[in-house]
Amino acid sequence: MLKIETIKILKEKSLWFVFVAFILMLIYPLLAQPQQLSFKEMQYENRIKNNEQAKEKMKNEPAAKETLSEIEDESEQLRKAINAIKIGDEWALLEAEKKLEESNLNAMLKGTLYSIPIIEQQKRVKELQYLSENRIKQVDSSEVAKMPALNYLGFLLSMDFPYTLLLIIPSLMIIALATLEKRKNTVSLWNGLPLKLWKKYSIKISSILFTVGLVSYLSIFLSVISAFFKNGLGNPDYPVAIIEKGQSVTIISLSNYLSRSLIMFGMLLLALTVFSFLLSLFTGNLIVHSLLIVGVVLSSGVSLISNKFFFTSYMNFPKIINGGNGYEPMDEIGLTFDFSLKMIVVYVLISLIVSAIVLRNRKGLF
Repeated sequence: MLKIETIKILKEKSLWFVFVAFILMLIYPLLAQPQQLSFKEMQYENRIKNNEQAKEKMKNEPAAKETLSEIEDESEQLRKAINAIKIGDEWALLEAEKKLEESNLNAMLKGTLYSIPIIEQQKRVKELQYLSENRIKQVDSSEVAKMPALNYLGFLLSMDFPYTLLLIIPSLMIIALATLEKRKNTVSLWNGLPLKLWKKYSIKISSILFTVGLVSYLSIFLSVISAFFKNGLGNPDYPVAIIEKGQSVTIISLSNYLSRSLIMFGMLLLALTVFSFLLSLFTGNLIVHSLLIVGVVLSSGVSLISNKFFFTSYMNFPKIINGGNGYEPMDEIGLTFDFSLKMIVVYVLISLIVSAIVLRNRKGLF
């Protein structure tokens, strides 16, 4: 029966339209036209020009001797970085950038440089140091279209890519499938099946979850395959800097980061499926479903109340796994990956129990 229900769902033409739209959305960043001049090269050349202007202004100030020396050292490293870009020497570029960022961090800690949040600078330095120590080739985060497959997947699951886009399309699929019987007037057919109510319930939820999971993960997989054929696989040990307890920077491997992200993404799909089915026991109205389920997905970014026990707090899963960042710090320090997974499981179990109680007091599934 589960197989029959899944096949019936997969025959829905609208599902395949959503599938294609999801894939196109995920591969769109890969289609960007490469810049004629490296973004880094342009950035570094502008910094050299700014340094020269600053030196000209301070050259007659006796108190600026140390600052002038620091500016000259920075310009020297910038020239080395530009030269490395031009000749294609990735290791020389890595070493030059490492020294640049270490110097910037020291200046920020001394209070002589005001730029990005210090913890973001610490993340940059830690990643560059790890790359240098482990002889791992650096991937330019400013050129998404050139990212290898694993790094591209990391980008899709990072705070740089809107988490709402990853969850909205699967949510719309869940809503459409949870209300399918009432919209197509096949409720009497379902209720007439010679199966126990709990079995019908299990079949319905399992078929929805399987279909949505298949479409979602297959879309992600195909986008990664596209990046693989274009730019190669990438290194699973590539460093990802995350923030722990809102104050310390830790390096985890890219494979670890991807595993956490994909697990949490799957758990959120499970929770949204169970919630939507519970809602379908009371109403099959597509608009009501859309307002409530999509509202849950979007509410994480606009919630006026921040609490790590609220389900809406887990929607922004990239932020949770990254521990926030210097621009968007975690509102709740205890909102960790492990805690979030446990709470999602609790919400799923509560929803299943409530659904069972509702079903116990009625004869039909809908």
